[in-house]
Amino acid sequence: MKTKYFVLASAVAIVASLMLLKNCDNKNNTISKNKVPEAYIDAPFDVQVPRTIFDVDASEGAVLKYGQTEINIPESAFLDKDGKVVKGKVKLAYREVNDPVKIMMSGVPMETAEGSQEYLESAGMLEMIAWKGKEPLFVNPDRKIKVNMESDFSDDDYNLYNLDTVNRQWVEVESDVPAEELKRELPSVEEISTYKEPNFAELASKKGLINPVKPEVKDKELFQFKFKTDFSQYPELNIYNGVQWEFAGKKDRENPAKNKWVTTAVWNEMEIVKRKKNGIYKLKLVKGDKVFETTVRPVFDSRDMEYAEYVFNQTYDKYKTFIETKKEEEKEKARQRKIRQEQAAQRNKVYELTGKFSREFEIQSFGWANLDRVYKIEPQSILASFVDAKGSLLPVRKVYLLMDSVNSMLTYTPYNLDKFKFDPKSKNSLIVVDSLAQAYAIGNSEFERITGFAKKHEFKVGTPLKVKSETDIRKLINNI
Repeated sequence: MKTKYFVLASAVAIVASLMLLKNCDNKNNTISKNKVPEAYIDAPFDVQVPRTIFDVDASEGAVLKYGQTEINIPESAFLDKDGKVVKGKVKLAYREVNDPVKIMMSGVPMETAEGSQEYLESAGMLEMIAWKGKEPLFVNPDRKIKVNMESDFSDDDYNLYNLDTVNRQWVEVESDVPAEELKRELPSVEEISTYKEPNFAELASKKGLINPVKPEVKDKELFQFKFKTDFSQYPELNIYNGVQWEFAGKKDRENPAKNKWVTTAVWNEMEIVKRKKNGIYKLKLVKGDKVFETTVRPVFDSRDMEYAEYVFNQTYDKYKTFIETKKEEEKEKARQRKIRQEQAAQRNKVYELTGKFSREFEIQSFGWANLDRVYKIEPQSILASFVDAKGSLLPVRKVYLLMDSVNSMLTYTPYNLDKFKFDPKSKNSLIVVDSLAQAYAIGNSEFERITGFAKKHEFKVGTPLKVKSETDIRKLINNI
């Protein structure tokens, strides 16, 4: 009888022990699975890619420039929390992260969904948010904002994703966004001849038309004199009768009124030396070895003025009409010439490929948007651990794996380092961030030490760096 009770008691003890062990396992699993989740967007450093903030009139819309990117905002593009169209001034913030360093700085995960171990490679990522006052705004699905973003990547198999921070995953919203190759226009190879405006006065002269000197009545206070002169070289004067000369200079030595001998001398030669400007002439009088030069203008007695004005008007009207007609003809010739030049330049346009591409897409919702495709690799998986220079286990917070020629990164935490994977065919590097937010860099030489059969690897880090700027991160990477 005692034996029965002993067996029964032993069985109960064994069952109890098994249940206790099972409960302990369940408890351990619960602790592991229910660890406090980290922020989904988790920037490793205080350094951030700055946002550019624009003021936009929501009632009118706007076209904004961010580097080479163009943001086209139609009117009524914003809704409030109640779904009503927003009017008036709003704020819009925009930034782009287009390389692994900036992606790392942003803290935005590139895993398609948390825990999926499937990653995206980017052709361009942006963040756009909008607000009015202290209230966030939302995209009007009927008036979507368009973005034309410059990219370094040409393939047409990149899709548009929005980051769902609630469900912690990227959601595809548009497939196969096409890329357009960007070109820069160069000057036309065709040389365009330099246009020279014709001398209209010479054209008129060839037609026997002149620009006459406007007649003026003589000034009684000034000295005038008359003499016979050959006007054949000065047709603007040859049309008149009764012309007299009136002193128009400023120097006393040229003024006949202050040089009485000039008015009493008998001059053998009298000529107009040159025309200084319209209506003013340089006059030269010669007698043997005596020469007198003065500055004069042609004038008329009041009794000759009526006739002089009549002659002037008749002559000048013909001259003016001819000149204006010729100028209009030249304007038309210039217009036709410009058209021909533009057409020639269009035919001979030369372009230079810039090595850049652009993609246009619509913003489906505010937040993070990414032009991506799933990154396909044949990975090698290992259990990764990290030690410092003394061989002590490093308190790792984040590990960022950068792969050559891939615009992305794989992100690891202490909880998934047992599933660390990398592409052995790629050039790899690591940025390791410890619990004090210090950064360490590991180069490709460390990966070359990992054999194809390895199941685990211990990475050794060097001197840490306290990151204070984007430049610090780039220097850290360039020095490995």
